Amino acid sequence: MRVATTIFVVCMWTTVAAQSALDPIKALYGSADYEGVLAAIDRLPPDERSKNLVSIDLLRVLCLTALGRPSEATPLIEGILTIDPFYDPASADVPPRIRNAFSDVRRRLLPRIARAMYLDAKATFDKNAYLEAIDKFERVRRLSGHPDAKGDPDLADLATVADGFLELSRAALPKPAPPPEPDPSRTPNRPASSTGKSLATDSLTPPIAVRQDLPAWTQTVAGAQIALELRGAVEVDIDVAGSVVAARIVQSVHAAYDKQLLDAARHWQYEPARRGGEAIPATKRVDVVLRPRD
Repeated sequence: MRVATTIFVVCMWTTVAAQSALDPIKALYGSADYEGVLAAIDRLPPDERSKNLVSIDLLRVLCLTALGRPSEATPLIEGILTIDPFYDPASADVPPRIRNAFSDVRRRLLPRIARAMYLDAKATFDKNAYLEAIDKFERVRRLSGHPDAKGDPDLADLATVADGFLELSRAALPKPAPPPEPDPSRTPNRPASSTGKSLATDSLTPPIAVRQDLPAWTQTVAGAQIALELRGAVEVDIDVAGSVVAARIVQSVHAAYDKQLLDAARHWQYEPARRGGEAIPATKRVDVVLRPRD
């Protein structure tokens, strides 16, 4: 018998040291010195630009738009969404016209990006790497169901195909080994409960975490968005030895964090769930909250 449990985990995160290089530039933006921001970004060392690429490109988009140069901002938005097609500059510091620009560009890019993600997922499936394929098909499914994809029949069809391959991939995963049958000769007589079942049969212990470390979160974004709380959840299947045999994202934390979370979850270890003292397979949901440190 399989049991399901839920645990709530809070992971505190702070901005990394490299982010301090952007503080003077953000101060320039706050003072509406948009040309100064663009010049300061150009003076950043290449390693600083690569560490904060999305944050820097968003600052450039904001400045170019404020300077009346939206045609120069559009390729930068394309670059951000190519890196992270789920990216949403939903911040009080980002004006509606910028958010609308992201939606317009994403709506245009979604068919191409989703199709490329699907082909990658299908190639992974064809290699019989079913666990990895599940992760990729789930991303295809989420991207095809993005609000900016609403009304696109091709993306709706792609979501349907991805659903089919998700079912095939999950069905192809190895099933947890069944618990060993108890030896009647070694099972002592136990008193019966009021329902007529033995007290041992009624006793259920959920899995207990032995190792359940969350990966560090060092994503940097521009403006006030660094203060946003991120939430999501991962579900793990645990065998009778307490090892994780399958992991899946049931609620995305952030596109840049989900894969790290899945990689970590597959190495978690538990004291297995038990019924009547016998180890049994179990499913555990781990809710994750990433909060900025005060």
